[in-house]
Amino acid sequence: MNSAPPGAGFFALLPPRVNEEVKKPIPTTSIPLVNGHRCLLAVVLVFGGIACTGDAELRAGASPTPTFITEEPPPEPARLLYLDGRELRSFDLATGAGELINELPSADAALSPDGSYLAVVQENDPAGPGPEGFRDPLLMISGTTGPETPSELGPGRSPLWSATGTQVAAIAPTERGETIVVYEIPGRPRETAAPKDELWSMVGWQNDSIVAIGSVSGVVSIPSDGGEPRAYRVSPESFWGASPSGNSFVSIDEDGGSIVSDDGRAPIDISGALGDGTWSWDGATIAVVSIGAGAATQLVVIDAATGDATEPRAGTGAQGNVVWAQDSQSFAFVRVKPDQRARLEAVLCETDGSCEPAFSWDEGVTLLGFSAT
Repeated sequence: MNSAPPGAGFFALLPPRVNEEVKKPIPTTSIPLVNGHRCLLAVVLVFGGIACTGDAELRAGASPTPTFITEEPPPEPARLLYLDGRELRSFDLATGAGELINELPSADAALSPDGSYLAVVQENDPAGPGPEGFRDPLLMISGTTGPETPSELGPGRSPLWSATGTQVAAIAPTERGETIVVYEIPGRPRETAAPKDELWSMVGWQNDSIVAIGSVSGVVSIPSDGGEPRAYRVSPESFWGASPSGNSFVSIDEDGGSIVSDDGRAPIDISGALGDGTWSWDGATIAVVSIGAGAATQLVVIDAATGDATEPRAGTGAQGNVVWAQDSQSFAFVRVKPDQRARLEAVLCETDGSCEPAFSWDEGVTLLGFSAT
């Protein structure tokens, strides 16, 4: 296993964050998150890397850019949070100490941008999960500092947080398919205008909208306020992910990948195929696995404005599971442990390319993100 050492009511649990000087809510960061990517035609590698192929039409779906309050900069991260099976654990960045925080009802969980809260799915059917997944998924929320009973949000699975930390999107079952719902934190659930008679996979957030792929609709941007979905003119097979800010996205084609925006197309300067990775919270950087000849993998850090890429020396054998700190200055990813090829290892990196190993394991670990407390 790992080499690292090992309830309140909903409204009481989540007091609104308020700036006493200006007396208005403060978002956790100034740019929303796109957490991950979606690739329907993929080559899955031994340790979880994914190579995508396909063609893209080069026009993004318009998505309004919101105005954010940025009075308080994000704090520096103090802990890396991760799942070991269904156990929520932490790794102290200063001391290297590990801690068991809580036992979760499932491993379908997402960490808020500042690491304060965890959205996690619980099976609500007495018969338990079915062979294809949850029968009746119930979305719950809890803190991340110690054991507590999660509070109920409502129906949903596969949660994704907005970068403000005030909304969680989830996929909820319907009579003939699925739809996408948004939960205000704190507040009431709000149904989006996603069609209810198809199956959905969420890619992440772009501005105030959820980017998702529907089995009929294709790639769409769905406003969280219930507005009508807007289609991306790109095939699901070619869509890697959308920027947290503006209207740009990454497309996959036979020549590799490109960052597509209203200003045109910027080829991504890597020789391999794009695998698993994530945009930074401020939308300025992408950390992603490049998959080369013989399925050799290397982590690359890409400037989202130019497509220029650098390769951290510690990135050899990268497998993905990239998570960013809230300040977008550091991230963690998973690689094959250099001196024990049968084990995986979490690596901590700065955007300047400096990296150091954190802890390693045999199987069953998923990185969730960083916490400042």
